[in-house]
Amino acid sequence: MSGPTNRVRSSPPPLLLIAFFLAGLLYLWSVPLFEAPDESYHFAFADYINRNRSLPVQVPGEKTPWGQEGSQPPLYYILVAALITPFDTSDLAGHMRFNPHAIVGDPSAVDNQNIFLHDHPAPPLRDTVLAVYVARVFSLLLACGSVAAVWLAAREFALLTGEKAARLALLGAGLVAFNPQFLFISSSVNNDNLVTLLASLIIWQMLSMLRQGLNARRSVILALLLACATMAKLSALLLYAPVGLAALWLARRSNSYRELLRLVLLAGVVWLAIAGPWYARNLTLYGEFTGSQTMLDVVGRRSAPSLEKLLGEEFRGLRYSYWGIFGWFNVFSPAPFYLMMDVVTSAAVAGLLLRAWLRRRRPAMLVPAALLTLCLALFAIALVLWTRQTAATQGRLLFPAGAASMTLLAYGLLKLRVPALASLVALGLVAVALPYTSIRPAYAPPAIVTGLPDDATPLPLRFGDVELLGYRLERRRHAPGDILPVTLYWRPRRASDQDFSFFLRLLDDEDRMLVNRYGHPGSGMLRTTRWQPGLVYEDRWDLKIPEDLTGRTALRVHIGWWKYPDGYALPGVNADGVEVDPVMLEAGAFSDGDDRDRSLAQVVEPLLFGDSIRLLAWERDELEISLLWEVKSRPQPDLHVFLHALEASRDGASGRIVAQGDAPPDLPTGFWQVGERYVTRHPLRVTEAETSGELSLHLGWYSLEHGWRLAADCPNDSCPLTTLTLEPQT
Repeated sequence: MSGPTNRVRSSPPPLLLIAFFLAGLLYLWSVPLFEAPDESYHFAFADYINRNRSLPVQVPGEKTPWGQEGSQPPLYYILVAALITPFDTSDLAGHMRFNPHAIVGDPSAVDNQNIFLHDHPAPPLRDTVLAVYVARVFSLLLACGSVAAVWLAAREFALLTGEKAARLALLGAGLVAFNPQFLFISSSVNNDNLVTLLASLIIWQMLSMLRQGLNARRSVILALLLACATMAKLSALLLYAPVGLAALWLARRSNSYRELLRLVLLAGVVWLAIAGPWYARNLTLYGEFTGSQTMLDVVGRRSAPSLEKLLGEEFRGLRYSYWGIFGWFNVFSPAPFYLMMDVVTSAAVAGLLLRAWLRRRRPAMLVPAALLTLCLALFAIALVLWTRQTAATQGRLLFPAGAASMTLLAYGLLKLRVPALASLVALGLVAVALPYTSIRPAYAPPAIVTGLPDDATPLPLRFGDVELLGYRLERRRHAPGDILPVTLYWRPRRASDQDFSFFLRLLDDEDRMLVNRYGHPGSGMLRTTRWQPGLVYEDRWDLKIPEDLTGRTALRVHIGWWKYPDGYALPGVNADGVEVDPVMLEAGAFSDGDDRDRSLAQVVEPLLFGDSIRLLAWERDELEISLLWEVKSRPQPDLHVFLHALEASRDGASGRIVAQGDAPPDLPTGFWQVGERYVTRHPLRVTEAETSGELSLHLGWYSLEHGWRLAADCPNDSCPLTTLTLEPQT
């Protein structure tokens, strides 16, 4: 197949590679040690090879520092082991202390996103730390090669299909280079970086073969690349299929099978020489060719998810994590970014379908696109099959097919005349911003301040050896999904030799727990054994109101300390030495809306109380009275409704109270807003055993703290509502 003869550059633009490398260094600097997915396991595997000059034997049920990664093909780890040989990694275990409260695999997490306990936000570059950073830079250099290979593959694709090579190659490579998730993985210790490079080179060579034909040199290159790729990751075995089909298509087109036979023989011999010993080792040790079942036994299996879950929750996680979920699948990018990339992907698919329709009568022009689609489809199918056995629905597992997927994405976008350079600049700006807006904040330790800020509320308490100086908590009204920030100010009195855990529980007005957060201070980032006596730490926690919470209630935050995992608590003690238990902070209120759509049976001429609240309607259900109120102006906070059933005296005046139903609203009045309507409910409690005749029901508003009533145009600010007769109490 021949392409256009117009002259195009033959190598990737250096500026693109430099920009990618600098952005990768930003991610490398932003992510604490081992806070990339499975990075600790990958590094521990390489460290084992460096120390023992052999591969580990996987034993299901045996806990090892390398975990399931010890089942991976070893080429990446052998290369990393050679690089870290000069460094002393004897302190590795000290950097692999797991956070016992870590939240793994949950992108909705707002604390405990650190999987490991870090003594320093920026540890000195020596020993294990330096070895890890050297391995990270090596990974980043491999990823630079991947970006270059994608550029070359997209260029070949353009020459095959008649597209403008410079635009397509730049856009395809740029979509890889400035994908925040690719930058994140590229700057971590992870074997994905080697297999992605090798797979991208294979796809480039496959497309070159389609354009220039198959010869002995290209057969040797493909055989070497394929064998090395299968020694980097098992998924690379999938690439034999599209390469073989491409060679078969060329052979049928030329009616000569000599080159195809040579490629098949070379691929087999080279694979046996390079990869065969490791796969034979699997058969000897584990009784299986790939070792994947042993890996599943180590990492843990799961029941296959339902089709509904695959298409819903898991597909959403796959999309999001292809573009940017950081940490151990627990640090989100801003939601608009995912929407933007969904729109871009949908537009690209539309452009691809349009191209396929326009070229339906020229099947030869569709062959390159079909082969790239096959590459992506094979990796996607393998991912689905794998994730049906274990929890692994992560977009990075599709990166080895990036030379195919991003070339196709760019091909579809260009059909819709999307400006390539402007798109890459926008994506690059987002990629550079995310370390500052998403990654670094997730791992930021508590700030050190000079003292309690003026806008904080003093609350001098002592919990063991640490003092609570006060807190900052805005008492406002919250809705479902809102974030309620709680900032506490701690001052250690002396150095601690134990790590204590802290909890915050968001409670409703009936002490039901709505949110439970716990962990080491600083959302898990600062252990108490690392606190410096005399310093004041500003410790912020974000409590997310449940999305499915309904109703209205006052909110409180219960705080405290305990020793994990022993279980004993540290009580709060005030300045007088008196124990304060529980320690509660007023936290405003929650409301999922007003009662504007509610109507009550008995409509009344509006009664106005305090020029702020007026009664619109009421109804009775046995001994419960419901009242519908409308807010005319902001009322005083913490008002109560009084509802009194009065027995008439002989002179017709109101007499004694025989039943009452005083109660505050579910949503305290300080959080009512003008124009809203609320229903309050009042079960009548009979206070007198004997009653006679009709009773007059009166109501009004009052302040429980101060005793005064809201003014109303009624005697004693108590307005009659109706008359009723109560059944005698027995």
